[in-house]
Amino acid sequence: MDYTFTCERFDIRRTLFCGQAFRWKELDGRFCGIAGGRYAEISDNGDSTYTVHGIEKSDISYWQSYFDLDTDYDA
Repeated sequence: MDYTFTCERFDIRRTLFCGQAFRWKELDGRFCGIAGGRYAEISDNGDSTYTVHGIEKSDISYWQSYFDLDTDYDA
């Protein structure tokens, strides 16, 4: 399944290539990599939305935690 999330203060390129995340590559407009034994391909949709492609529904919470999407950094 595909999972789309919105995050105003998220930059996927900076996040994945900051030097603290490994095993990610940009291929054909998607960010492809493995984290926690899970493979994902992520698209930047250009409007503060991102799509994680081809994951299991049970992995949504893993990716939310991996990218720390539940933290309100504006608070």
